[in-house]
Amino acid sequence: MFNFGYTFIWTAINLFVLFLILRKILFKPVTEFMEKRANSIRESLENAEKRQHEADELYKMYEEQLAKAKEQAESIIAEARQRAEREYKRIIEEAHAEADKIINNSVQAIEKERLQMMKEVKNQIASLAISAASKIIEANMDTENNRRIIDKFLEKEGAA
Repeated sequence: MFNFGYTFIWTAINLFVLFLILRKILFKPVTEFMEKRANSIRESLENAEKRQHEADELYKMYEEQLAKAKEQAESIIAEARQRAEREYKRIIEEAHAEADKIINNSVQAIEKERLQMMKEVKNQIASLAISAASKIIEANMDTENNRRIIDKFLEKEGAA
């Protein structure tokens, strides 16, 4: 029996020494390696989260810039439409003003021609009156009667 206890003690001491040796040689480096690997994975995950967060921020900035660009484009288009509308109105107003000017010039030219024709007609009437008067004088030397005829003629022709 004593042999059994003695073997047991030596086995226990051997196991304890083996445990210490394995701990020093194997467990400690493996544990350190596992910790380093876990730290490395943890850092990689943290970096990935940071990069994901940065990417999300960049995406948000991109979306904001895109929205601003769309607003600016719409603003530029609206401004261009307003300028085009103003230019259109200005051109129409100029065209109306030019048309009014042409109409006024035409009316003035027509009025001028009408006055010129009236003047010519009066001159022709005066010539006819003189011609009629000279015939009357030749035919009749009565001045009172001649005067009445000329007045009547001028009234009749002057009214036309």
